[in-house]
Amino acid sequence: ITIVVSGGIGLWAVLMDRRRTVWRLAPVALVALILIFGVNANRSGWDSRLITAGLHIRPFQSLSMTIPEILSSIYGRDTKFYAEGMVSIVNVDQHAGHRNIKVNGKTDASTGLDMRTQVLSGHLPMLIHPGKVERAMVIGFGSGTTLGAVLAHEDLQTVHQAEIEQSVLDAAPYFDRINRQAYQDKKTTIFVNDGRNHLLVHRQPYDIIISEPSNPWMAGLAYLFSEQFYELAHDRLEDDGVFCQWLQRYSISPGDFRMVIASVQSVFPHVQLWKTMSADTMIIASKQPLTFDTSLINERIAKWDLVRQDLAEFEIHGAAGLLYFFEMGADDVKVYTEGASLNTDDTLLLGFNAPKWLYQQGTTELITELLVAHRTTDYPRILPADFDIDTNPEAMAQLAFTHMGAGAAGDRQKAADLLVKAIKIDPKNAWYYYGLGRTFVANSNWAKAKKFMDKAISLDRTSAQYNAYSGLVLAKIDTLKYGEISLERLRFAIEQEPDNPDYHYWQAQIFEALDRHNQAQLAFKRAAAHDVWNLKYKLGQARNLRLAGTRNPEKIEAAIAVIEEGVRRDASGRRDNINYYPAYKELRTAYLELESKSGDGENLAKAIALFEELVNHNPYKYQYWIDLIHLYDRAGDYDRAQWAIRQGKKTQRYFTDILALTRDAKQPVAQ
Repeated sequence: ITIVVSGGIGLWAVLMDRRRTVWRLAPVALVALILIFGVNANRSGWDSRLITAGLHIRPFQSLSMTIPEILSSIYGRDTKFYAEGMVSIVNVDQHAGHRNIKVNGKTDASTGLDMRTQVLSGHLPMLIHPGKVERAMVIGFGSGTTLGAVLAHEDLQTVHQAEIEQSVLDAAPYFDRINRQAYQDKKTTIFVNDGRNHLLVHRQPYDIIISEPSNPWMAGLAYLFSEQFYELAHDRLEDDGVFCQWLQRYSISPGDFRMVIASVQSVFPHVQLWKTMSADTMIIASKQPLTFDTSLINERIAKWDLVRQDLAEFEIHGAAGLLYFFEMGADDVKVYTEGASLNTDDTLLLGFNAPKWLYQQGTTELITELLVAHRTTDYPRILPADFDIDTNPEAMAQLAFTHMGAGAAGDRQKAADLLVKAIKIDPKNAWYYYGLGRTFVANSNWAKAKKFMDKAISLDRTSAQYNAYSGLVLAKIDTLKYGEISLERLRFAIEQEPDNPDYHYWQAQIFEALDRHNQAQLAFKRAAAHDVWNLKYKLGQARNLRLAGTRNPEKIEAAIAVIEEGVRRDASGRRDNINYYPAYKELRTAYLELESKSGDGENLAKAIALFEELVNHNPYKYQYWIDLIHLYDRAGDYDRAQWAIRQGKKTQRYFTDILALTRDAKQPVAQ
């Protein structure tokens, strides 16, 4: 209505006598006021979750899903932050314990799968730089993790961060866990500006420039992948500087991928390709030839605690571990890009081509195959010159652990093969046996894991890791049989590394399995204290209290308080983790156990209210309706159960059949 009315008034204004200026301006002003009022009046009706769902990014993922399934996925996320910025809509959502920052519905950073790319984009150029790094530049903020990784190298003097959208920076506190509040570091200067414009006006050279914008098919971003942009970056680099460009392999044609690399190659004489994940590439470029100086890199890793901790998260324990990510050397890149088109400002081929490949699948695998076909060497030029990974068991083990950290079954097998070779060369090194044991832990082969963990401990009884994992493996085999020795080894590990939450959590689980609930409770609390973000520690604490409360209702009430205060509310007391289903299940169990003791219906009503809240937040998840119907059945509220059945049928074609399979045959139910 607003559009029709305002459009009519606008047409009337156009038809007015041009000489009557005042009369012409009055309706124009009125149109503007109506539009402003109309837009603002309707803003409250906009659903931010739908706006930021990003279904346009990967529509093929939804092709096999029903409408309720799609909506269930969308409404299964908690919105933590939403802002309509100057150039884009930015939101932060949370699902299954992971947070994502989205720009116009497209995830640009997260605490989940993107972490390795975000971390290595900062660390790799800093580590392989041949000299002293004092000034760095990062283009694109995302979650701020890359900036935090750069600042972990404490000899850095200054880092400039360019981010075009202020709302992205406003969302930074939601990622403090992974960015370490790098945006507030005294060495950091934030520029709310286009990264290319920043390089144009700031002429002081940098030792490192990292360009990590969003995907090139996003409007306007192809200019950050053009030959002229790379010329600008080249001019702003010191002679021994390193330039790093992120580029994806998904939703991009092999030709466009090659074109971007060729555009870098046309400016920088020395270009290497590295991967962070199968679908993410880092283009490393420099004016001077780059060598992989293992001594220098190991020195830097050993020097800074945060660098070492960041890399250890991905099982990178030394320079040789980084070699896992090497993809193509400078000579091979020249052959690979020969004859390729260039993305230039005047033609901007990438800007036209990239969107056409947004919905193409299989490009990651195809591009990887083409890179492998052009690769003639497995590693970069390494220093010292006599370094040979095939005869160096320590390097083999480092590379093996990185394979293990990658997580794929093929990588785990490669890790095992490397560790077996290392053991043949040096059969007295406990770390190699420990690593081999870890490959079997990853496959849940506890008997074989025990064999190698035992060997590692026999060679070195002082390692916290060996003792902790040995304790875990023994408990997995038989908690009752090995419980005490498992606890003894975990106690030793905790004495050595008291800040490791996993050690406390494993200890708590063993105590709980042995019905030593008081000790389990303390261990769960310690785990949660050392990692407040990991919800499984709080849930474990609550479950243990509930199990201990079989004859003590006060402990069950304490379990409910742990979840309500520690999981379902944030530090400021606001509702949090609204969609975290494990918390609802644990609360339901606790309320029903209290109900079985009191029988007054009060706790059953609380459980019902809990799941009514859940279906109100996400009415498209059929499992939530089934859980609610079961509670209505238990309360004898068959009218509400019938209502819930009608709602549930809208979410799942076979809802009635699923409900019938899950209902208690002894419980009277609504028909």
